[in-house]
Amino acid sequence: QPEPLYRNLTDTYLSWSTENGMKIKVGKQSAPFTLHGSTSSKKLYTLERGKIARNIWFTNEYFTGVSVSGNRENWDYLAGFYSSDEGPEFDEAFDYGVFGLLSLGYNFEEPDYFDKSLIRFDYMAQEEDSRNQTQNHKNAFSIVTKLNKGNLSFWGDLSFSNGYDGQSDVWGAQFMPFYNFTEKLQGVFSYTYVESNDPHGIDVTRYERDLAGRGDEMQEYFLGINYFLYGHKFKWQNAIQYTEMNDAGTRAYEGWGYTSGLRISW
Repeated sequence: QPEPLYRNLTDTYLSWSTENGMKIKVGKQSAPFTLHGSTSSKKLYTLERGKIARNIWFTNEYFTGVSVSGNRENWDYLAGFYSSDEGPEFDEAFDYGVFGLLSLGYNFEEPDYFDKSLIRFDYMAQEEDSRNQTQNHKNAFSIVTKLNKGNLSFWGDLSFSNGYDGQSDVWGAQFMPFYNFTEKLQGVFSYTYVESNDPHGIDVTRYERDLAGRGDEMQEYFLGINYFLYGHKFKWQNAIQYTEMNDAGTRAYEGWGYTSGLRISW
């Protein structure tokens, strides 16, 4: 039996833009909250989304919903209402619970200190429905910071989640400075800490999952080099990382990893 032509729809929506720049979307679209959860997978400076996105964001990027977004003076805003299903198309939309998302960011004008400076607050609230296909986060809060001065940038994330139906409350912090040595060569460092109230409350990311299991406290050190052959559309990414995870006071996982990958997008 031949494989299907595709796994699922991603960006599949109708969009309207008003004269003042407000954009309205209806259909399959991303639900952006947390630092990496709001970053397109095509534009990550790390090889995959980090451990905050894994444990507090919804790991499925695209949901059926309605959103309104735009900017006004120094403010960026987004408000959305989405179905808590992970169906590949639209046939399961709103068969389960729903969640709402509000994001508000402010771009500071501080030319003496930074070329660009943004602080953003994200809030997600989800209906408690046992049939939800998303993770059981009742509420999630995130404070995202993006700063830039010349070739040096800093991204930060402080996120919290209240769980329901067996999902532990979780919080995490990430600090990610990166430096552009040339137009094509970039160095990235990232430190991430994630903690849950209950044992087995947090999970590792894709490449460690077969080895690690779950825990209640985790930290990761990441050092990477990116070479942009054609911007984010064609790049070579290399990284080493060290991860340790505890569960109920004992060491559940500790390991080093090296990953190299060519990423192509269009």
